[in-house]
Amino acid sequence: MPLLAGRTFFHTVERGDYPSETLACLCDNDLIKILLTYIVDIYHNQPHGSLKGETPNAAWARLVSKHGTPPVPDGLTIRKAFRRPLIRKLRGDGVMFAGLTYSCEVLREAFLHSPTREVEIRADLHDIGWIAVRVGATWYPAMANQPGFDGITFEQLREGIRSVRHKHKRGVELDAPKVQRAIEKISEANRRAFALRELTPFHVTDEEVERSQAALHYPIRSDEMRLGQITPSTNLLDDAISITPRNGQSEAEAPVSKPSDPPEQRERRKRWRFDDEE
Repeated sequence: MPLLAGRTFFHTVERGDYPSETLACLCDNDLIKILLTYIVDIYHNQPHGSLKGETPNAAWARLVSKHGTPPVPDGLTIRKAFRRPLIRKLRGDGVMFAGLTYSCEVLREAFLHSPTREVEIRADLHDIGWIAVRVGATWYPAMANQPGFDGITFEQLREGIRSVRHKHKRGVELDAPKVQRAIEKISEANRRAFALRELTPFHVTDEEVERSQAALHYPIRSDEMRLGQITPSTNLLDDAISITPRNGQSEAEAPVSKPSDPPEQRERRKRWRFDDEE
């Protein structure tokens, strides 16, 4: 942080009359690159107390040579460990999140025994095609009852529903194909704008997700579902759950830089902190 012109220091006394706001100049992309550079090239190559003075990069190389590369976590493991935790009421068609209902055999069985219960879910806001649900002490994958939403983000769904509702009455059931076509149009326009301006997407907070529930609590149905021509599958493996990302690289796995000479020691090392206000 001492290298950043717009830093805010640890507290106002230490900051003094330093003009942080006047000197602030970093956009989201710049800040992300700086933080990644610090972690990968500086932190990972400095001696670490919990590693008895060994650098994280050296420890990684030593353990990989001895035990091999750790296996890539599957999608269910990643969701229950890192994705958005939410509580949802159990329904006859599973649980509802963002206007989509999700079900699996375990959820249907749980509803028969206790229809009034609530269950914990883990939702990946970057892929709402399926979620993780906890029944008892075990996590299970629950697929969206509405097809065609694999790889769709929460933000894309929200904007697609807003677009459709401009043309339809708020209280009516939303038609899934219309929502999907709106998502495609919005996503393409958004991709062009982001590529032109080289911007970074903003983070969706828990509060924004919960606020959106008021607008997304109407279920999305396709014509086939409304006519009862589609029934949820009882086989959890029918809808292939992606074990690894499309590019074959684990979300929990990042490239590791090669060990290099320790960077020159800076004076006042204690001033490297992550607890600045900005």
